Amino acid sequence: MKVVQKNELFRKAIHLFTSIFPILYTSSLGNKSSVLFLLVLLTIFSISLEILRNRNKLLKLAFNRSFSFMLREEEKNGQVTGATWLLISFIITISIFSKDIAFPAMIFLTVGDSSAAVIGKLLPVGQIGSKHISGSIAGLIASLIVVSYLNQNISILVLFLGATVAMFIELIPSRVNDNLTIPIISGFAMQALNKFV
Repeated sequence: MKVVQKNELFRKAIHLFTSIFPILYTSSLGNKSSVLFLLVLLTIFSISLEILRNRNKLLKLAFNRSFSFMLREEEKNGQVTGATWLLISFIITISIFSKDIAFPAMIFLTVGDSSAAVIGKLLPVGQIGSKHISGSIAGLIASLIVVSYLNQNISILVLFLGATVAMFIELIPSRVNDNLTIPIISGFAMQALNKFV
């Protein structure tokens, strides 16, 4: 059993916390326009910060020192952070899918990806690149439990396909940030199957 680095634990804890957006979206407190408005504001702020920190060495230093507990090396060197990609993917997901599809697609990212990352490092079995099949299975199970409990409008078969696609994307190495691809691709997979069940 391996030890999970503190920065990854912080990172995934925050990742998990962003489940508040899909939960708010499906609750009586939130609706599509209000949640999108909040996400757009946060995304504008996040992208502005990304641009400014890459143009100002002092700001970049301050940013890296402030968030070093959760940043990866490539992000410290100027790549777009996972948080920014997550916000963008949430906006796209909510915009193009129905609520019944968008909710599980986002949960596959927040719960599934977080569980896969942590369990994959604690119990590393079946390595593919830097990821582990054991983590993907854990992410599949965790996200299915959450969406099955909170979303009663979609067939379990559709949810299972979405979760499987999401964890496959999480597992397979890609140059495209999976915070962007997981909810969008799994959403399209669920939408396609949902027409036939």
